[in-house]
Amino acid sequence: MNLDKDVIPVVFATNDCYAPYCYLAVYSLLKYADRNYRYDIRVFMVSLSRENISLLEGLSNEYASVSCMDVTEHVKDADLRGLSFFTVETFYRLFIGKILPEYEKVLYLDSDMLILHDIAPLFHTDLKGHPIGAVQDVVCSYLDAHAKELNLDMEDMFNAGVLLMDTREYGRRNLMEIGLQALAEDYKNRNRKFIYVDQDVLNVTLGRDVEYLEDRWNFQWEFLWRLDSIYDGYRKRYEKASSDPWILHYAGDRKPWSYPWLPYADYFWDMAAEAGMTKRIVEASIRRERENKDRLSCFGGFRFPYEQVRPGSRIAMYAAGNVGQDFAKQLDHTLFARLVLWVDAQYEKKPEELHILPPEALAAHQGDFERVIVAIDDEKTARGAMEYMKSLGIPEELLIWQKYRRSDYQETGAGGVYG
Repeated sequence: MNLDKDVIPVVFATNDCYAPYCYLAVYSLLKYADRNYRYDIRVFMVSLSRENISLLEGLSNEYASVSCMDVTEHVKDADLRGLSFFTVETFYRLFIGKILPEYEKVLYLDSDMLILHDIAPLFHTDLKGHPIGAVQDVVCSYLDAHAKELNLDMEDMFNAGVLLMDTREYGRRNLMEIGLQALAEDYKNRNRKFIYVDQDVLNVTLGRDVEYLEDRWNFQWEFLWRLDSIYDGYRKRYEKASSDPWILHYAGDRKPWSYPWLPYADYFWDMAAEAGMTKRIVEASIRRERENKDRLSCFGGFRFPYEQVRPGSRIAMYAAGNVGQDFAKQLDHTLFARLVLWVDAQYEKKPEELHILPPEALAAHQGDFERVIVAIDDEKTARGAMEYMKSLGIPEELLIWQKYRRSDYQETGAGGVYG
């Protein structure tokens, strides 16, 4: 493929787990593409089966080249560690300028999205000297607390699922090196600050040095059922974008292949049927659920006291036994609330990866959380723990304990806020 002004370079990144969804993203892009251009689509990967490479590269046609590109040599020396439900592939966008220096501008797209509009107008956006173009993140309660942690104005923050990159300007400012160094420093923290990994790093590094794109170029579906979390003054803006999303981003922990009943999941399944991918995606979903059996088993244990906690709030938790570990896994899966501090009287005996602190840490970090969940099944033990927390200066009204129900929702007794 000749490199000229008629070429639109696009980068995705994937692994074997996400390959079917990446396929649909590329398929949808080509469906709506302006065929007056040629598309150089690179799929960054480190390990991808021959079957999936053949699947993706089979999308090549007379106006598009799709090639799976092994980027091992470029990323092998970087310390890339996933966090939460993010995989290391998300970091590959940091390397685009280094991997594709032949292009002055490159469009990066996440694999968990459908492109429902011709991307040529997006690609030709004037970046006005900024190193990247991106869509402003959804201004909501979830983002507010995190923005404060990063010392940022949430109204300036952007989502990195769609990035239009000026590779020359990006390289001139050493953004890849600065980003990798920031991540390396964050790995040293007991509680990592960059919970949205490289997206956080780019936001902190760039601030407002971004060309903000129209919202419809990165419509995040996860707020369709969380409209109340969007701040007044921004909700109508989100709803306007929802009426005609140009790029439908299945952002968040809930994906349409696992939650087909959620709003706008039908776009995904209709595209899968059109592309002849339904059987493959259903099989992948079943396989993933089997592999995740241990992680999802937390929903068969003790049920987190959702009724007592405000969605999106910051909580601390006392005790890291079976109850506490069930709760932590449920929060990790649902993102209902954010666990900012976890303590246990026997913290030294707990697995290091859980980052458990002594109970006295509650007093030192009291301003960081809104409620304390006492994750203890035995009432006598729980009340003893609560008395100790009150002696540390933790107000009684912040403490939550109840006779916890099993997650099958069968009642085991009444309960509520302590007191």
